Amino acid sequence: MLMTEKIFVVVPFYNEEKLIGNLLRSFARQTDKNFHLILVNNNSTDNSANIVEKFIHNHKNISAEMILEAEKGTGYALHTGFRKAISLGANYLARTDADCEVEKNWIKKIRKYFSQGYEYIGGITHMLKDEFYSWYDPFVQIVDPYISDILPTLMLGLQNRGKEYKYFYKHITGPNMAITKDLYLRAGEFVQGSIEQQNEDFILSEKVRTLTDKVKKSYFLKTKMSARRRKTYGINKMNRYYSHQDFDFENEVVDIR
Repeated sequence: MLMTEKIFVVVPFYNEEKLIGNLLRSFARQTDKNFHLILVNNNSTDNSANIVEKFIHNHKNISAEMILEAEKGTGYALHTGFRKAISLGANYLARTDADCEVEKNWIKKIRKYFSQGYEYIGGITHMLKDEFYSWYDPFVQIVDPYISDILPTLMLGLQNRGKEYKYFYKHITGPNMAITKDLYLRAGEFVQGSIEQQNEDFILSEKVRTLTDKVKKSYFLKTKMSARRRKTYGINKMNRYYSHQDFDFENEVVDIR
């Protein structure tokens, strides 16, 4: 049954006219096209929505739609997008970000992991070669994705070791994750809010740890993310944020588009 079911992919976006085209083209290149793409416009004021509309119009072979969530915040947009997917009959859900690209076998690999019985799936995210990519980034690229994954895994795994957890912490984040509908609902869905208020991915992940051990973290499931966040905050602050070490967004520029 899984091999014939659509995988529903939710992508929130806000003012991503520079990068969202790359993401959309990466979905057009998927080897497994049995998916439905839900693009959640988080009240963009630039040309993002027009780019999405044009893509949907020009790619009739891709099942996709755009919906609106006017309340600003990725938590709000994700909550709305996942509810929309479930209302359309989704049993298998995935998400990535609008400043990312997914590898051509992304859907195919997610389907494989679901068919193996996993309920919660995460991968690894490398840097995208965009306008924020510097000459030295190829050297950083070799180690940074793994350091940015291993460091939070160890720190949060050692900090949160209660008996209620069914497995050692696995670092699964928004640019590259998937989850079954049943587990998503059991975990209480994405919390509604903005990045300044909470990390909705981490909250969901910690709830999942109390519910199941059918979790897959794969370095073979790959996405690429714009280098702008690392350029804006630096490697140290990005790792602090993903390790939840009191990263203070109040003193930082949040909308770095």
